[in-house]
Amino acid sequence: MTAGNNKRKTLISGIQPSGQIHLGNWVGALKNWVRLQDDPNFECSFFVADYHSLSGDYDPQGKRCQIIETMTELLAVGLDPGKCTLFCQSDVPEHTELCWIFNTLTPLSFL
Repeated sequence: MTAGNNKRKTLISGIQPSGQIHLGNWVGALKNWVRLQDDPNFECSFFVADYHSLSGDYDPQGKRCQIIETMTELLAVGLDPGKCTLFCQSDVPEHTELCWIFNTLTPLSFL
């Protein structure tokens, strides 16, 4: 950031609770998330994308366990709630409300 521009950049990213975090998650995203949470130029928010994971067949009890496991694993890889915001997508009702509004206002032909 320059001296005249002290506005932090916003980073929002999520991961689906579809099983245990693996090496591909670490190399592809998580190691960058851990690094960027310490960067003073970024304000980071990371979430468990549980609504995104509902597109296939699922067991509700199993999905709840996967959500908890994924959040626990995010903490285990080094994400610190004191340095970034961690949340579960379904805990933010505005997400689905805004999705409904956009779906209502945006015709398929615009996509």
